[in-house]
Formats: sequence, C-alpha cells, structure tokens
Amino acid sequence: MKKHISFCFGLVILMSFSVQAQNRIIKATPTSPVVKTYEKAEWTIELQADFDNPYLQEELALDMQLTSPTGKKINLPCYYESGQSGKRSLWKARFSAQENGRYQYTFALRKNSKEV
Repeated sequence: MKKHISFCFGLVILMSFSVQAQNRIIKATPTSPVVKTYEKAEWTIELQADFDNPYLQEELALDMQLTSPTGKKINLPCYYESGQSGKRSLWKARFSAQENGRYQYTFALRKNSKEV
C-alpha cells in the first residue's frame, strides 16, 4: 500500500511538471535589429500554452517589459495572432520608442495570473 501511495504521489508531481512545461515562451524575434526613435518596432513571439480563450488576459497574458535608456519601466501587453491551445501559437508586440538610446526588454508569460 505504501508503494502505491508513493507511486501516485510521484505521478501527480510528474504530471504537474509536464503541465507547467507546456506553458512556455519558445522564442521572440524582432523584425528589425535597429529601430529609430518614433518608428514602429515589432516582435514575433512563439509560445506553447494551454488556453480556452487567448484574448482573455485573466487566463493567459504575455507582456513585454521594457526599460528605457533613462530607466523608465514600461509594461506592454502583447497580442495573440494565431495558433492552437497546447501547440505553438504566434503573438505580437509592437512598440514605438519615445527616447533615443538602447532599450532593454524581457517577456513575461502569465497563466491564471501566475507567472510561468
């Protein structure tokens, strides 16, 4: 009986890791390596995540977090473009720089309001 409980517990842990591993950012690609001030900069982001409605930010949200050359923090929501739940989906981010200089950025994926 003890082995059966340990096996079930191990199976539950393994299943929770496999579910979390499915919700991930695969890659983010800028359309242009250099963008001038006030020009449109765009990124294509590939991710794999489970969702019922990719337009519902409370369920699944992808944000681009930028830091301007002067240190200003900017949170930019990305938008869903195409794909299916559990498979690769394409998302986009668009931004127009308001300051001259180098911006730093990262992407954050949240599932049910928890960062993945």
